[in-house]
Amino acid sequence: MKAIFLDHDGVLCLSREWGSRFRKIKRWELEGGVGQPPVDVRFDDFNKFAVNVLNEVIIQTGAELVCSSDWRLEATLDEMVQFYLNSGLVKGPIDFTPELQTVTKRSDIRVDEINLWLSNHPQVEKWVALDDMDLSALDNFVKCREREGLKQCNISSKILKFL
Repeated sequence: MKAIFLDHDGVLCLSREWGSRFRKIKRWELEGGVGQPPVDVRFDDFNKFAVNVLNEVIIQTGAELVCSSDWRLEATLDEMVQFYLNSGLVKGPIDFTPELQTVTKRSDIRVDEINLWLSNHPQVEKWVALDDMDLSALDNFVKCREREGLKQCNISSKILKFL
């Protein structure tokens, strides 16, 4: 199995999409929404160009997605799958990385969460982690620039080297 560990902010949700959830929540409330908004309203939008790049990688490699983003703490796996599909991705995540509580830096926590997930899934033969945080402690890491994310030039070739 091939796996892509996927952060959202700075990878699929770029700086120009940040805060789009606030407009969506306000519109949802004005239209009479009550209770917790649906996941499509609660989350910022994914950048369509970044989604296209990820779709190309998924189609070319058959890789599965594992959500490592902090957004995983605000939705169920079923909700996140629906959000991915509604955002134009060809598939949703198969799982979330576990949530670890520690006093170390966020990037160190994410490295530990990915390593723990991998240790519990020995069937993974190839993998890559995509993030705008520095996860260089991981062997298979591609750093995204937060303003460009997966839109940045030649990033898909860097990702494909690991898959």
